[in-house]
Amino acid sequence: MDSGVWPERRSFNDEGMRPIPSRWKGKCDGGESFPDTLCNKKLIGARFFDGGHEARFGKQHTGKQTARDAFGHGTHTASLAAGRRVENASFLGYAYGASSGIVPKARLAIYKICCDDQEGCYDSDILACIDAAVDDGIDGISISLGLPFPVPLPYDIDPIAIGAFGVIRKGVVFSAAAGNSGTYKKPVSNAAPWITTVGASTLDRTFPADIVLGDGRVITGSSLYDGKHFSAGEYFPLIYAGNATKHGSMGTCLPETLDPELVKEMYQGSHKGIVVKEAGGVGVITTNVASRGEALTAKPILHPGFP
Repeated sequence: MDSGVWPERRSFNDEGMRPIPSRWKGKCDGGESFPDTLCNKKLIGARFFDGGHEARFGKQHTGKQTARDAFGHGTHTASLAAGRRVENASFLGYAYGASSGIVPKARLAIYKICCDDQEGCYDSDILACIDAAVDDGIDGISISLGLPFPVPLPYDIDPIAIGAFGVIRKGVVFSAAAGNSGTYKKPVSNAAPWITTVGASTLDRTFPADIVLGDGRVITGSSLYDGKHFSAGEYFPLIYAGNATKHGSMGTCLPETLDPELVKEMYQGSHKGIVVKEAGGVGVITTNVASRGEALTAKPILHPGFP
C-alpha cells in the first residue's frame, strides 16, 4: 500500500510462476494507463483509493485515477518486498549484480493510496484500502508510510494502528516502516505492538564524489553521476534555492517556484532536480543536517546531483 507501481519493471515478471490460487478474490482495476493486461501471475491485482483526497480537494485536483506510480516510492517498496530476481542490475552502471526482493516468488497486489500531487495519503483512503485488501484475500500487508518527524499518537486515533489491529484479528500479517527520522527523539513510526515494524539496513559500499570550490576547498559527498557532461576544470556559480525563488517558497524547489533568470547555468543547492533543470540549472547539491545522522544517501535526483 503506497504510491502505486510501474508494472513494466522486470521485478514484476511472472516467468515460471504457477497459476493464481482460486482463493484470490481481488482484481486488476488499475484505472488510467493501466490496462488489466499488465497484471500477471506475479502482479495479481492493482487498485487505487482516492476518495479521501477527492473529498478534500475536489475531483479536478485528484490527478489521474490510476494505480500507476508517478512518484516511484511504491515501485521501490514493492520490489524490495517481493521483486523477482533481476540479473545485471546496477545504480546507473555502478555496483553491478543481481537485485531481488525478500520473497521473490511471493505474489503482489498493489493498492495505491497516495496521490501524485504531493498532498500525501489520507486516513480514510488508508483504512478503506486495508478493508478491501483483506476482503480480496491477501496474506500480508506491507505499508511504508509515516510522518517525516514522528509524533506518537494514541493507538485508538492512529489510523494505521487501528487498521492493523483489525487485520491481525483476521490472521493477516501487517508490516510497516519504522521511518527515516535519524537521530530525533522517539524516531520510530508505526510502533504498535501488533505491527511488525521494519527498519532500514546498511550497505557495505559508498559512492564518493568531490565538489571543488573556487577557493580550492574540497567537499566530499556521494553521487552516482560520473561528470561526463562537464569539462575538466569547468566551474559554475552556486546558488541556494531559497535565493532563487519567485514566491517565497523557502528553497523547496517545488514546480514553478524557481526564477529562471536567477538559476540559469548555476549549480543549485536543492533537492528537486527536474525543477532545477526546467529553470536552467546544470546540477543539484543536497545537504544533510545533524538530526539526520551521519549517513549520505545517493538520491535519484534525475539531474546531475551530489548529496
